[in-house]
Amino acid sequence: MPSFYEQLKERVAVTYTSMIIILGIILVFVSIWLKNGEFWHVSSHVMLQWGANFSPETLNGQWWRLGTAVFLHFGVIHLTLNVWALWDGGQWVERMYGHTRFLLIFITSGIVGNLFSLTFHVVSVVSAGASGGIFGVYGALLSYLWLNRTRVPLIEFRWIFFGAAIFSLLTIVFGFLVDGIDNAAHGGGLITGLILGALLIPGDARRLSPASLAWVAGMASAALIGLLIVMPEPASIQP
Repeated sequence: MPSFYEQLKERVAVTYTSMIIILGIILVFVSIWLKNGEFWHVSSHVMLQWGANFSPETLNGQWWRLGTAVFLHFGVIHLTLNVWALWDGGQWVERMYGHTRFLLIFITSGIVGNLFSLTFHVVSVVSAGASGGIFGVYGALLSYLWLNRTRVPLIEFRWIFFGAAIFSLLTIVFGFLVDGIDNAAHGGGLITGLILGALLIPGDARRLSPASLAWVAGMASAALIGLLIVMPEPASIQP
């Protein structure tokens, strides 16, 4: 009997949407590097020029920054970590939801994450990065697995579900311990992914019992409440 991953791979052989997003993110970073000569760390001034999220500009009519900021990164390490996380999660989620739904989950989660960043930061900070979208991808992964837990072999379910949950939790905890990480964007993306993951689940995998929907709603609510309780004011800038 084929593994759960092999079954998903039969549905979607090539995750080209993930590849295109990653290629776009890399090309944007290379363009910034070649034009501005900043590789290890990209300054806030340069990021603003390229479309980073910054409340005085975004709230003054430049709403497009909510989208463009998703594709910008503050340096090669920031870029590398996000590319790795997106590739790892994207291999699963794009096969679970298909190309179009995956793109919708990533973009919407990234935009909502940036809206959360504007909402939670009393002091204006320059923020950018794909992490909000990536957390949305992992949120959708958790929703899909939970709603289809009876259809996934127990060993694979535990490995994938708890792996994704622990990765998300540890990343958020790390964000509270290290300056310069925008946990508001992380939390907003995760909540959006949990909700979209339930709403957009493909018909052949749909298992939306009241109890399952209640679990998704509870997880999203718990994430939001936790964010409201513990969200500190960040020192700077990277989602």
